[in-house]
Amino acid sequence: MDIIHGEENMLPRVSSVQAEPDYSLIITFNNGERKKYNAKPLLNIPMYKNLAKVFSSAKVEYGTVV
Repeated sequence: MDIIHGEENMLPRVSSVQAEPDYSLIITFNNGERKKYNAKPLLNIPMYKNLAKVFSSAKVEYGTVV
C-alpha cells in the first residue's frame, strides 16, 4: 500500500469558478489548470429542476463548487 504524503499527491482542488450564461462553468484548479464544464444537460434531470434559478450564484467552498 502506498502512503501519500504532501499536497503534491492530492487531487486538485477548485480555486475559482465562473458561471456562464450558457449554463457552463469555467473552473480553475489550484494547480493552474482551467476546465469548462457544461452543466446544461443537468437541467433535464428532475432532481436539478431548480438549478437554472441558482446557477449564476455558483461559488467555491472548501475546494469544490457549490
